[in-house]
Amino acid sequence: MEGLNVGWNRIDSHLAAFEWRLSIFLTRSQSHPLRIRLDLRLKGDGYRKFLTALLSPQSHRWDSVWLSDSRGPPSVWMDGKERLKPMPHLKTLSLRGRLFESIERILVDLDAIGEIYALLTQCPSVTTLSLDSFPTSESAAAKSLRQGIPWENIRKLGLKIHRRSLAGSTHLHLPDILSRLQNLTHMHLHHPGTNGTMSGPIGPFVFPELIGLVMKAPNTDWMMAEFVAPRLVSLELTGGGGFRPSTLAAFITRSRCRIQYLQLLELREDNNPKDFAAQVLPHLHDLRLLSVSDGLLGACLKILRYLRGQDESSGPTGLPCPGLEASNFCSSVLRDRSAEDETFRKLLLEELAGFVEARWATPKSVSMDSDRAQRRSPNTDRQTLQFRVYTGSAHIDLPNVDSVMDRIMKVAVVDEMTRVDVDVGFRSQTLEALSALRRDMQYIWFKPQLPPGLVQGVSGF
Repeated sequence: MEGLNVGWNRIDSHLAAFEWRLSIFLTRSQSHPLRIRLDLRLKGDGYRKFLTALLSPQSHRWDSVWLSDSRGPPSVWMDGKERLKPMPHLKTLSLRGRLFESIERILVDLDAIGEIYALLTQCPSVTTLSLDSFPTSESAAAKSLRQGIPWENIRKLGLKIHRRSLAGSTHLHLPDILSRLQNLTHMHLHHPGTNGTMSGPIGPFVFPELIGLVMKAPNTDWMMAEFVAPRLVSLELTGGGGFRPSTLAAFITRSRCRIQYLQLLELREDNNPKDFAAQVLPHLHDLRLLSVSDGLLGACLKILRYLRGQDESSGPTGLPCPGLEASNFCSSVLRDRSAEDETFRKLLLEELAGFVEARWATPKSVSMDSDRAQRRSPNTDRQTLQFRVYTGSAHIDLPNVDSVMDRIMKVAVVDEMTRVDVDVGFRSQTLEALSALRRDMQYIWFKPQLPPGLVQGVSGF
């Protein structure tokens, strides 16, 4: 049956007409499953009243629900909970919004988590769950509800922990929830608090089926220290506070996982004598994608040296990470003054040239037959190799770098055929991102392409 999709701009002018139209649609749809997407931000109680009255009695038909509400996700079903029926067919539930505005309303937090638990007990078939501003504390009454929720059924989970906490009883419910996610395949865990830690009993937490993990927190070390994920393939670390390479290396070793896709928001120099390249990359033999969205140039230089086999930790036999298809290094001048240093930037270009040459030696000629050209690449069944470096500097016109640029382009383009999609970008005086390799052209930003099965299947935060 054809769906009903109406924008708020039309509803605002004809509220009564839309209410009638929605009522007719629900009647005619009979017993068909309902996929509901509601954005109630900035909307008054009038909207909630008629939507609750019409949709809540149909909850037994809900197949998926996406709800964003500035009053907090529970508001719609709290207003209509008397009308709610069991939801045996609901598979996807995404609740976005603020549960409370200030620490003075901490009791609302305790009540809200009880409402969330009460709702989940009515949804035994939910496999994809996304909760924004998940309360940090729970009431005694809510605890018994939590224990009755089939957390084992959850396959994809997005959980944003509320930044405010109640001292002495914070996060005590999270260890039990995490320990029961035995069938989880994708997780997006966001902890926006100041220190990003849990109090009370903690892990280790073993996720035997987890293949995709996003951890967003001021400090992700506490998560990596407690998590074990033997089947993990894709890992993304974000949040603005960084991490210790030694902790990431220990997580990979403990999990015995074979990560292929690693995306880092930040990369800073570690106090440990061994850096990220020396500690982490030796454990990533199956790596296909490496992206650093904001890293110090010094750290990026060490990675390039390692990947071209020039680092002592890269080992004597063969090139490390032989399946690498794509990498991205981006540096912010605001945080990395070395990006403005001519010596640093020239050294970066030279390392990039050596990296490309070491991994993809230029053949004398490439056949016009694209299939034969593909077979010359070590990545025969994959997309075009993609590498990006963005220095963030305001200029990159350095003396004596044309020869370095030529070395890069000779490997990248052979017989007018692009073998390696490589580019170096810089920030112009007009704040545009320009290409240093292809003059007078815009720099094309890095866009990693993960296989569909690895893309995070829950709503991001």
